[in-house]
Amino acid sequence: MAQPKSDSRPDEAKCGSVEYRAIFIDRTQKMYGAIVAPIERVPPSEAEFLRREIEDSLWSENKGRFKIAQSNRFYHALQVQDAYERLCDKLAFAKKAESAKEATQLIFDAYDAAHQLTLALRDYLDFDERRNPPVVPTDKRVELYNELAFAPSLFHISFRCALSQWH
Repeated sequence: MAQPKSDSRPDEAKCGSVEYRAIFIDRTQKMYGAIVAPIERVPPSEAEFLRREIEDSLWSENKGRFKIAQSNRFYHALQVQDAYERLCDKLAFAKKAESAKEATQLIFDAYDAAHQLTLALRDYLDFDERRNPPVVPTDKRVELYNELAFAPSLFHISFRCALSQWH
């Protein structure tokens, strides 16, 4: 079987195949990767500290401690970083699905992870806009909001393709 072109639009008979699913998943991961690229990376030691503070504050139900963690300059960037990693994990599972039904379920899980990433990105962009100077320039911020509006469309295509294979 010939490999599908990554820029071609699949027909309904083929689009639920493993090969096309892989193309859509790769496109989705690449698109979200480009969206999160301008966001600053959290240094590993800071990420570890913040994750521990957040977890400890939640377990102890200490709202003051949680607010202190939220006020950390890396808090919102870490939320984006972690949400993107969860999305990539979910997409990797969907890519390996053995049946159309399993693929549909896993793509839905990835869609939910993408929604959480979108929320984290919006929170980050709102936070960043209030910084002086912001990390993300205004023109790039507008571009990112536009890309976030388009991003779910690849999931819709993946859903339709996976569902077309259900018998």
